[in-house]
Amino acid sequence: MLSDNILSEEKMPKNNAWKISFAALTALVSVSLPASPAFSAAGFDPRTAYGVISGVLSWKDSSFAAYPVKNRKDSELHGALLSRGAAKENLTLLLDRAATRDAVYAAVREKAAKAPAGSTFIFYYAGHGLNREGKGVFFANHDIDGKDAQGTGLAPEVIGGLIAQNFKGSRVILLADCCYSGALQATARMLSAGPVAASALTSASASNASAGTWIFTQTVIDAVSGRALLDRDNDGVITFGELSQAIAGAMKYRERQLSGSFLPAAMKDSAVSEVKERGAARISSGAFSVGEYVAVSRGGSGRTAQILDIKDDYTVEFYDYSDKIISTVPAGGVSKIEFKNYPAGAAVNVTWGDKPYAAQVLKVQDDFHWITYPGWSHSWDEWVMSDRIVGAPSGGGSSTAAEQVSVEWNGDCYPAVILKKKFGRAFVHYTGYASSWDEWAGPERLNCLVSEK
Repeated sequence: MLSDNILSEEKMPKNNAWKISFAALTALVSVSLPASPAFSAAGFDPRTAYGVISGVLSWKDSSFAAYPVKNRKDSELHGALLSRGAAKENLTLLLDRAATRDAVYAAVREKAAKAPAGSTFIFYYAGHGLNREGKGVFFANHDIDGKDAQGTGLAPEVIGGLIAQNFKGSRVILLADCCYSGALQATARMLSAGPVAASALTSASASNASAGTWIFTQTVIDAVSGRALLDRDNDGVITFGELSQAIAGAMKYRERQLSGSFLPAAMKDSAVSEVKERGAARISSGAFSVGEYVAVSRGGSGRTAQILDIKDDYTVEFYDYSDKIISTVPAGGVSKIEFKNYPAGAAVNVTWGDKPYAAQVLKVQDDFHWITYPGWSHSWDEWVMSDRIVGAPSGGGSSTAAEQVSVEWNGDCYPAVILKKKFGRAFVHYTGYASSWDEWAGPERLNCLVSEK
C-alpha cells in the first residue's frame, strides 16, 4: 500500500514502555540456543497458527490518505487462514479503528505468549509505511501521529522484541503490505538467530514505497488457498520459496517495484499449502508460457496481465486494486514486457511523486536500478525500474530536469514529462505509469486544463 516519506524532527519519546532497541533484541536472541529446527515438506499447518492480522485503511490523522474498503484483502487473508483450519481464538483480527498502537502490541504479546511449543506465529500488517530519516521505518496504526511516528507508530523491531520475549513455538511468518515493509527482513534475521525459523515476505524493500493495490496480499491468499498457478514445479505443493518467487514476479511486473524477502534455508522448501485444484499445465506456446506476465494491447498501449492458459487464444488475468479480471485475448494481442537498463554510474532523471529529480545509478539487479539522489540524504536511495527513469542523457555528464506538462488522454488530464520533441510534437512519459504508455502527443493535447487525475 502507499505511504509518504516525510522527513521530520521527532524527539525520542520518554517512558516508552513498548520501546526495545535492536541491540536489546540482539541480546535476547543471540545467547547460546539450539539450532533452528528443520521442517518437513508437510510444512505450515494453520491449525497450529497463532498471531495478529492488522489492517488500516483510514486514519485518525487526516494527513494520511484513506483507501477504498472494497474487497479488502486483510480480512480475506484472515478468512483464508480460518478456512484452512486456524482457530478463530488464536488469530486476532484488528481493522482500522481497532488497530491502535497499544492494541496491536498487546495482541502480539498475548498471542505469542499463548502459542505452545511447535506452533507458528504470524504477524501481518497492511496500510501506510513511513521512513523517518535516522529513526527507522514505522507502520501506521490507526492512532499514529504523522508528526511523531517514532513515538506513536508501530516499530518492526518492537514487534520482533515482543515475539522474542514471549513466543515458545518453532516458526515465525512476518508479512506486510505497505511502503518500506522490507524493514521486517531485519526483524526476521534477528529472530532467526534464536530458536525459531523466522521469515519475512513483504510488498516492498526497506528502501521503497509500495503501490496502492492489494497485489501482494492477494498473492499470499492465493498461496494459502492452494492456487495451482503458484506451483512452479507442478509437484502439487506450494512452498515458501515458490511464494517468494510469485510475490517478486507480481510486484515487478504488475507494480514495477522490488518486493522484500528473507527466508531461512529451513523454510524455502517447506510447504505453505497443497494445491487445492489443478490449473493449466505450465506449458509454453511459441514465445509465451503459462504463468508469464505479458502486455495486452488496449487502445494502443499495453496493460499487464498474467497468462492462465494457452490454447488457440490466451486466457489472461488482470488485477485492478482488489479485483481479478479474467479475459480471453487473441494470440496476436499479447507481447513481451521488456525493461530498459541503465549502466552503473549513469546520470538520470527519476520521477518521485509527480516530479523528476536528478539521480545517479549505483548498481543494476534484475532490471532494478539502485539509485541515489545527489544532494539528498542516502535515506532516499531506492530501487527503481526504467518506468521511473525519464529524460536520461544518452551519455555521461549531469542529468537535466525534464519538462513537466499535463497531457489530455481520453478526455482527462494526466501529469507527464517530455522525453523528447520532434516536428512540434512531444514524446511524453505519464508520471506513475509504466513506460508502455509513453507516446507522441501533439500541441493540442499538451498543458490541458481538465482536472488532473
